[in-house]
Amino acid sequence: MKECTLENDKIYKIAFIWVIPFILLLSFSYIFFNGGKFHEINNYYDSIEKLNFISKIYKGFILPFIIFNIGILLHEVIHALLFTLFNDLGISSVKIGFKKKELLPYTYCSGKIKLNNYRITLIAPAIILGLIPLIIAIFLSNSIIWFYSFLFLIAGTGDIVLFIHSLKTSGNQIIVDHPTKLGFKNYE
Repeated sequence: MKECTLENDKIYKIAFIWVIPFILLLSFSYIFFNGGKFHEINNYYDSIEKLNFISKIYKGFILPFIIFNIGILLHEVIHALLFTLFNDLGISSVKIGFKKKELLPYTYCSGKIKLNNYRITLIAPAIILGLIPLIIAIFLSNSIIWFYSFLFLIAGTGDIVLFIHSLKTSGNQIIVDHPTKLGFKNYE
């Protein structure tokens, strides 16, 4: 079986060279269209100033942390739902987990899947949680939505890099998700 995988250090290098600048460009579009104003974020933190210490901790740190972690879980659930939809074995072949050593959540699918469907599965969380909210944030001039969309685009950089890397392979091939690395193996 031919593998199409990327090591974490290579992903980070590619992300900083291509993906991160693209995400920054999209984010600067928010700043450009909204005159550099972040009203909602400023109002949010101004409202925190009036709270007692416990409420400040909750609203300033705990709540954003909870929202971010829910978003990371949603990111993996989107992968899992699409893997379930597209693979030949259904939900029984899909697993969501967490690599403690690398502090990375992951979704793995042991079933066979068409590469074009794998690509959709890769890129969907970045589009749903990052790109679409970024566009909404620009039109609504909402800096809180912009902030979270920016975080979720950054969280999807590994998927975006693998998506781009996968374009070297024909989309009609049947593949299997790699069990230990970021990537896939051609099914023969």
